Amino acid sequence: MIIIDWISPDNHRNFNRAFFTSIKDLDITHIVFSEKLVIPEVKCIFLKSSSSRLGRAIHVLKLLWFYRKSHIILLTYDHLYLPLTLPFFLNLAVFEHNTTPERNSHLKAFWHKFLLIKIPRLAQFSGQYKRLKELSLDVHYVGSPIQLIENAEFKTAVSRDYVAPTISNNFSIIADKSKFFQGNNLVVKNNISELGEYTLKGIQFKEVDKIDIENHPFKGIIVSTNSEIRGSGWFNDAIARNIPVIILDKETEKVFNDTFPGYPFYRENELSRLEDHRITQNSQLNMSYIVSHNEKFKNRFLQAIYKI
Repeated sequence: MIIIDWISPDNHRNFNRAFFTSIKDLDITHIVFSEKLVIPEVKCIFLKSSSSRLGRAIHVLKLLWFYRKSHIILLTYDHLYLPLTLPFFLNLAVFEHNTTPERNSHLKAFWHKFLLIKIPRLAQFSGQYKRLKELSLDVHYVGSPIQLIENAEFKTAVSRDYVAPTISNNFSIIADKSKFFQGNNLVVKNNISELGEYTLKGIQFKEVDKIDIENHPFKGIIVSTNSEIRGSGWFNDAIARNIPVIILDKETEKVFNDTFPGYPFYRENELSRLEDHRITQNSQLNMSYIVSHNEKFKNRFLQAIYKI
């Protein structure tokens, strides 16, 4: 099987590690266009490629032709140029990330429904699956894998830092709930232009160039997708590192519950319980959940591949 990472950003590295660890028994070659996406969990081929969308699309088309007799999955794809792959639809499937059209995205929905109708999709989230079914597209729900960090020693949160990597999706909700975070910091990326408006509402922001979820002992991670269709890789990163997940809106809550059933998360009025999270959700229990979750992912993935 050939898996091509058409447009993955470098920060997809953890997702890729989770994905390939979950299906490690399969014979797979993974093609990437960034050295930072080369990982030890799978046989990787790094290829230099154009940074332009058209140039990269042409490169991918050449690879599809070269591997035309193999089973191919596009782990990420550029929906604008995906119609150029029409001749390869017989042995091609794509993995959905943020490519699924929202219900108010009529032009994108039209593009998918009428130009990309034949291509099989692998959906991470139930909302993606339902939306693509609404568009009468060929879609299979597989779920979203979690990175298994073996022998991990989870850091105890001694800082006063919560992290809000998706804050731009819903500033107003966090602003309304700011009283629950008083006396603590909210760590955010420093390229968010709207911060000034909300610092007046009592939120203490700590701006950083890069959110280092792997090494910083955050008290909790606040995630908002502002959508019932797409999820967030921050869910997976938090569970993998036993960082408490904080959810402040119903849409995100539904996505999380559907994708990671039974895993604990916290609403704003439950933040006092965070202090006990790393005791009750110990590393062994966390790893057991991840192993079970990824086994289900692998089974759904294999069933989908056999059907395609």
